[in-house]
Parts: sequence; C-alpha cells; structure tokens
Amino acid sequence: MGSLRRYPNGKPIILTGNVMLGRAPGCDIIVTDVWVSSRHASLEWRNNEWVLRDLGSRNGTWTGTRRLPSGASVALKEKDRFGLGSVDANWELVSASPPVACARNLQTGAQFYASDGSLTVPCSDGTSITLIEDAEESAWVREGHRVNPSFPLFAGEWRYALSLPGVVDETIAQARLLLSRAHLTFFVSGDMEHISIEVRDGAEQSRMPPRAPFWPVYVLAEERIRDGDEAEDGGWLSLEELGKRCGMDRRALDIYFGRVRAALSREAVGDSDSIVEARSGARRIGLPAARLSVVRGGR
Repeated sequence: MGSLRRYPNGKPIILTGNVMLGRAPGCDIIVTDVWVSSRHASLEWRNNEWVLRDLGSRNGTWTGTRRLPSGASVALKEKDRFGLGSVDANWELVSASPPVACARNLQTGAQFYASDGSLTVPCSDGTSITLIEDAEESAWVREGHRVNPSFPLFAGEWRYALSLPGVVDETIAQARLLLSRAHLTFFVSGDMEHISIEVRDGAEQSRMPPRAPFWPVYVLAEERIRDGDEAEDGGWLSLEELGKRCGMDRRALDIYFGRVRAALSREAVGDSDSIVEARSGARRIGLPAARLSVVRGGR
C-alpha cells in the first residue's frame, strides 16, 4: 500500500486514493506549519502512479528547487521528496504502491483499512458492516449490492466516508468538468440583480446564464474570498446569517442549493454536489479562495 512520511523520521501514513494535505481540520493529513495553506496540496492515485497537485497554495508546493504553478501537478516516484510552503523537501513518498481501500468515521475521525479483499467498520450499536471487493467487476459490495463511494456509508448513527480505489463513479468518469480542479468566476451585474457563473477546468469551460439560485452561492464565495485560504476555519457562514444576507429561510436556501447543483450537472460538472460544504448549522462554498473570483459590473 502507498505511504507518505514527514522526512526523515516521521511515521509512515497509509495513503488512500485521494489525500488532501493542509492546516484545515478537514484535511486528510493535517500539517500545522504556519507557512502551509489551509488546503495546500493533494496526492491522488491516477493512471497507476501517485500525482502531487498544488491547490492554489500561498507559498507553493515544491519538488527540488522547482515551485509548481498554482493548480499544477507532477507524478512522483518512490522515495521522491517534496516541500509544502517551503523549498525544504520535508515530505517523502515512502512507498509508491497502489492505495488501500479505507473508511473514515465522519463523527470520530477513526479510519479503518481493507485487508484481504474485505473492509469492516463498526456500527454505533456495537455490530459491524463488511464490504467485499469484487476485483473482476472493479467494485465493492455489501450484501450483494454495489457500494457507491460518492455517498456516505451509514452504520447506525455513524457515517463513513469511503475511499475505494479502482471503483469508477460513472458520473465523474463521464464528466467534462470537475469542481475539484476547476476555477469558478462569478459575473455580477452593477445592480446586483444578475449573477452568472463560469466554470473553467483546464481547456474546458462553461458559462451558465444568470439565475436567481446563484445568489446564496455567490455570498458564500465572497465570504471565502474575504477570509482567504490561510484562515483555519475560513468561509463558513451560519444558516441564520446566510439567510439574513439573502433574504430567505433555510428551506429556500436548501432549494436554491439543490437548483445550483442541478444547473452544474446539466453543464457536465461531475462533482456538482461538492459546490457547497455543510456542517451543523453552517455552510461554505466547496472551493478554496485561490480558485474563486468575482467580476462586477457586467450583465
């Protein structure tokens, strides 16, 4: 299984299929160095190799003396080292082996790893759930039914985020655009009555015409840009405050968020559900400030 460590004496960390590194509490590997951004970089298993990607960090992601351009990526070999926010190459890819399937408890943070083709997680009531790998079909099954890693696994009152390497989410596979690597630009008219969104993912782009449901997402984007990516917990707005700014109640906000996700899906954005992050009583746009921009005064 793939593993990473803090060079030279750190304990190896097992890698799942897609790992985010940074200072924010939601990162898979939390790095507390002050020069590291909240969501600094990611390691992803892609085309049978580990790929390091900068996520628009302030101080850069470094391989040797080369700083990766914002949003750029590079393939790593076993024993390759890289730096986060500094030219010092203080992270090492210990093993470039394929990732292992994993389930992370969203309430407790506990992680459980697959072994010999099965992945078992405890339930809140003391029982357990076991997923079985069907390698021939590139799938994991639970009681005969395929498991979709795009959705949480419910185990009583607990929920697990799943990382199942090799399982293809058809929605993502057929997507033309992905928010996880895109830049979003909000075009806001001078009278603030019309808001359109452009999604740019490399050479691909799509601009959606003005729609009323874009307003709450625009407010969240402004908050994220204002706080920046260095804020430990930046960009979050309580539902009460967001409702006040948008002049709507929680039910209307949920309806609007659903319509935004639907609009993005129609534009072949595969991970449209990630446009808004949720936690108890609060919401945040699902992109870092470095990949958000606002253009005012146009129609």
